[in-house]
Amino acid sequence: MDVGVADELKEAGFTCNPMFPGTFPLSREQWGPQEERERRSWCVLHQQQTEDLGTLVTSFFHDHTRFRIPRQPVILASTLTDHTIIAQMIEKSAI
Repeated sequence: MDVGVADELKEAGFTCNPMFPGTFPLSREQWGPQEERERRSWCVLHQQQTEDLGTLVTSFFHDHTRFRIPRQPVILASTLTDHTIIAQMIEKSAI
């Protein structure tokens, strides 16, 4: 049985805010040609009752010219945890 990233995080005792991989309203899209646009979303990672651990940033690639996913998503980790700063860094392509 295939287990998704969200299931693996939950089994390991992690929670995400918002849920993995993030929400559409918080995501940003501004990179790549129309045939391979990139949208980045994020969620802050927590473990049990501890402080924020960091952020998972997921890049989704998609085609605006036809129904096609040109490549697999990419997941990056960051030590940032403030949503405003994360959004600013993503917009600057620093994450």
